[in-house]
Amino acid sequence: MRLEDLMERAAQYDENLARDIKDYVHGRKYGLVYEASKPEFVRMWKKPVVRGDIVNILPPRGVMEDTKNEDDPSEIVYKVIAISEGVATLRNEKTGETVTASVDDIVALARFDKPIYAGLKEIGRVERGGDKPYHVVINGENYHALQTLVYAYQGQVDCIYIDPPYNTGATDWKYNNNYVGKDDKYRHSKWLTFMEDRLRLAKKLLNPKDSVLIVTIDEKEYLRLGLLLEQLFPEARIQMVSTLTNSRGVARENGFARVDEYIYIVQFGDSSVSRLPLSDEWRVNIKEDKRVTHLRWSMLIRSGSHFLRSDSVNQFYPVFINNDGKSIHSVGEPYYGDNRNEIIPPKGTFAVWPLRKDGNEGNWQISNTNLRKLIASGFVMLGRLSKGTVPIYYLKKGEIAKVYNGTYKICGHMSAGICIMNRNAIAMAADSAVTVGDHAAIHNSANKLFSLSRVAPVGVIVYANAALMTVPIEIIVKQYKKQLADRVFPKLNDYVNDFLDYLRDKSQFFRFDINEQTYVLQVFSDLMRGLLGDYRIIMSSEQNNSGKPLDENGMKKVAESAVSSTITFVNGIKKRADYHFGEYIENHYLNTFVDLVKKDQNLQWLTDK
Repeated sequence: MRLEDLMERAAQYDENLARDIKDYVHGRKYGLVYEASKPEFVRMWKKPVVRGDIVNILPPRGVMEDTKNEDDPSEIVYKVIAISEGVATLRNEKTGETVTASVDDIVALARFDKPIYAGLKEIGRVERGGDKPYHVVINGENYHALQTLVYAYQGQVDCIYIDPPYNTGATDWKYNNNYVGKDDKYRHSKWLTFMEDRLRLAKKLLNPKDSVLIVTIDEKEYLRLGLLLEQLFPEARIQMVSTLTNSRGVARENGFARVDEYIYIVQFGDSSVSRLPLSDEWRVNIKEDKRVTHLRWSMLIRSGSHFLRSDSVNQFYPVFINNDGKSIHSVGEPYYGDNRNEIIPPKGTFAVWPLRKDGNEGNWQISNTNLRKLIASGFVMLGRLSKGTVPIYYLKKGEIAKVYNGTYKICGHMSAGICIMNRNAIAMAADSAVTVGDHAAIHNSANKLFSLSRVAPVGVIVYANAALMTVPIEIIVKQYKKQLADRVFPKLNDYVNDFLDYLRDKSQFFRFDINEQTYVLQVFSDLMRGLLGDYRIIMSSEQNNSGKPLDENGMKKVAESAVSSTITFVNGIKKRADYHFGEYIENHYLNTFVDLVKKDQNLQWLTDK
C-alpha cells in the first residue's frame, strides 16, 4: 500500500490524524539520509564589499589562517549591515552579535545557493584542429563553472565525466575553505552535500534523450555515491564497473592492498554501450597485458544461453580429428538422429562432438560450412589431446579483422594451425612435428620458435627441419643471441641480414667435410621429401573422402602445383649474387627429385615432368 493511500484511508476516520501524518511524513527524509551541511561559499577577492554582502574577516597581515579549524575567527560568516568611512559594521550570521572591521580586512563571499553570473575571459587558444570547433577549457570553481554552462547549454550535453575528491581523509579537498580530515564528524555529510549540489547541475546540462554521466570513485565513498545517484537519477540506468589502476596494489593501512577503482555509468534515454576500435596509441602496457598482444581464441562449443542441441539442431555435427590429435581431417554434416555413435569416422580419425561437461549434447558456435571456411583460412586451432578428445578453438569476426587490418600478421602455416605475428613480432604457433637430419626423423617435442634478441621482440620460426647441416637450430640461435647482446636494429629486415651473415661466418658450427654442394643436395632432398609427403597426404585424404583413388589427371594436378612452386623457389635462389651454386643447383635439384620419385612405383610417370 502506498503512503498516499494510507493517508486517504486515515482521513476517512479522522481528518486531524491524517493531517498529522502528512505533516510528519513531509518533515522526514527517506532514502539516503545525511546531515545537509551549511551552504558552501567561495571568497571573491576582487569584488568590492557593499552593504548586504556576506564576508569573512581576514587575519592580521603576517598571520596564517588555520584552514583545518572551523572555529578560527577568519572562518566566521558575517553580514555587512553598514559601511561608513572605510569601516564596516558586521553581524555574526550564527550568533547575531555585531562587530566592526576595516573594509580592507574583509573579503566578500558568494554562497553556492545564490547564482553567480560569471564572465569568461579568453587567455589563450590552441589552433590545431583546422576548421573543427575549438575545445573550451574553463578555469574556475567547478560549481560556478557548471552553473555558467547551464545558461547556454541546458539539456544539450551528451557526456559529463566527473572525477570528484575521494574523501580519503588525507586533506585531499576543502569544504568552505577548510580541509576535510579523518577526524571531521560530518565529513561524509559534507561530501554528499558537495556532490549533490554539483550533480543536480549536471542533471540540468545532460540531454535527457541520449546522454551519459560518468563518475569515478574508490572504496571510501562508492556505496554512498551509488545511493546518491539512484536518488537523484531515478529515471536513469546505472551501472558500476571496476577499473584496474595499479596491478601491484596500493597499500591500505591494516587492510588489503587496492588494485582497482570504480566507475559509475549513468545512462539517460537511448544511450547505449558499443565497442570502439582503438588505434595503437591507446594500447598501454602492451608488454604486460597479453590480452593486447595476443589473439583471443574462442571455444568452438557454445556456452551461455542457447547451448543445448535442441536450441540449434543444424549446429550439431562431428569434427573428425586425425588420431594423433594434431590436425583436423574433415568436418561432417549435421546429425539429426538419436544415436550419434552410428556415424563412423574416416579411417585414421576420431569424431569430436559438441558435448558438455555434464554429458549433455550441446552445439557448436558456427555452422559446418563456416567452420570449413575458417579451417581453410587457418583460423581454427586444436588444443591438447586428452581422454580421447581435443578442444577446438576458432577466431571470431573481430579477431579475424585484426589479422586483415594488420594488427596481427600471418607469417606462415604449421600442420596444426596458423602462426600469428603482431606488430611487436610476438608469435604464436601450435604444436607441430618437425624433422631433423637426413633421414627425416620426426620429433614431436622439437622447438621451432626461437627468440633472436634479448631486448627486442624478434624471433625466428623453423620450418620442417629443426637442424641446419646436422647442427640443432637452438644451439645456433643461442650463440647468435650472445653475439647480438643488447644491440637493436631499426628494421626487422636488419635482424634477418645480420643473422644470415652470422650463419655464413660461423663455419665452426658445421662439419668441414660438408661443402656447399653437399649442403645444397641436403636442402633440396629435404624439400622434395616434404613435397612428396604432402602429395601423398592429399591423395590419401581425397581417396578416403570419396572412396575412390584419384585419377591420373587429379594426381597430375596436385603434383604439378607442388613442382611449380618448388621450381619458382629454386629460380629465386639462382638469381642471388651471394649464392654461387651455378648450374649445379639445377642439376642436383632434378636428379634428387627424379631419384625420390623412382622410389615410388605409383609416381614414376612424374619423372617426365
